Amino acid sequence: MRRIGTAIAFAAALGTAGCANSGYGPGEIAGAVGGGALGGAIGGQFGDGNGQLIATGAGALIGAFIGSAVGRGVDASNSY
Repeated sequence: MRRIGTAIAFAAALGTAGCANSGYGPGEIAGAVGGGALGGAIGGQFGDGNGQLIATGAGALIGAFIGSAVGRGVDASNSY
């Protein structure tokens, strides 16, 4: 079951990387991927069975959202 949660977290992180050609900056993409992976790993520590799977997915989505927001701020501060 742990491998499934890890696979979901990884898939969510890669899914956010698909936005590379949509006008998103490099910091925003890196933040979303890193945040998704970290959030999925943290979420996977909670619950067991289907609850752990849900926690992993939720952690990955929330982490990707927060990481993207942080990366957007980094991109904004690095623009000229």
